[in-house]
Amino acid sequence: MKTIFFTDGVVAISRSSASGVLLEYVVPPETRDVLESLRTFGARIGLIVRSNNQPQENLRAALERSGLLSFFDSELVIFTTSLTDL
Repeated sequence: MKTIFFTDGVVAISRSSASGVLLEYVVPPETRDVLESLRTFGARIGLIVRSNNQPQENLRAALERSGLLSFFDSELVIFTTSLTDL
């Protein structure tokens, strides 16, 4: 089984308030199509989320509201402050 990782900036556009609080992820329709296709082909899909000083709870909530979180294997969702930390 193949495992594919994406970063949050690749699958969605984040929108924040003027004070920098994450409000939502905007997900293009074609992104959902690609993720659904990968699932259909049996791929495990992971997500690397850069926190940018946001609490993990806010990030997870925004991912849930956008409907993105359901596409990813829960054990493959990684929250980090920097991609170099991985």
